[in-house]
Amino acid sequence: MLRQIQIFDLMIRGLAASPTDELAKDIILSQLALTFPRERSQRILHTLVSWARYAELFRYSAPRRGLHGLKASIHPPHHG
Repeated sequence: MLRQIQIFDLMIRGLAASPTDELAKDIILSQLALTFPRERSQRILHTLVSWARYAELFRYSAPRRGLHGLKASIHPPHHG
């Protein structure tokens, strides 16, 4: 499951901690550069967004330049 992969978990936790359920592209690229210093951050972001969109974890908005969470998939309902 994608949520168990470090970078997806990092983005999901970042979105969950954000009061607006958003992460700015600049912040994401900085985090990716720190996490993967030998890789191209923009390329990783593109791959990350593609897989996240497929798995319905979060989406990227070009006009707003950032990730946006999908609350239903980030916080699945608890069954009592």
